[in-house]
Amino acid sequence: MSTVQKNNVVRYQDKRYPVRYGFVGRKVQVFLDYTKNLVTVHLPETGECIGKKCIDDIGSSLTAPTMLEDLPEPLKRYVQSKEELLERIEKRFGPELHKVGVHIAKLNNSFARRHLN
Repeated sequence: MSTVQKNNVVRYQDKRYPVRYGFVGRKVQVFLDYTKNLVTVHLPETGECIGKKCIDDIGSSLTAPTMLEDLPEPLKRYVQSKEELLERIEKRFGPELHKVGVHIAKLNNSFARRHLN
């Protein structure tokens, strides 16, 4: 049994394995399948798989952020690009507010995503 750490990884046999967002502090089971070259992480009480990774790929995933599809809906907008945020503003609030958003994004280029959120 291992515990999910605050950066959404499980440490097992001196290696870190990524898991989905939202399981920090939970006890999990790590399964290494060398025949399939696969690592899976499961919740012991339900058997649900919360992480899956090729063994050869483990090192590259440690610096990558959590996958977008694994994030809950309220957090997805914080990882969207400036263009995706402007598109969401236009769909939700209309073309007039989209124009305001484009203007704000031009004025504050380095902080555009922060201001649009």
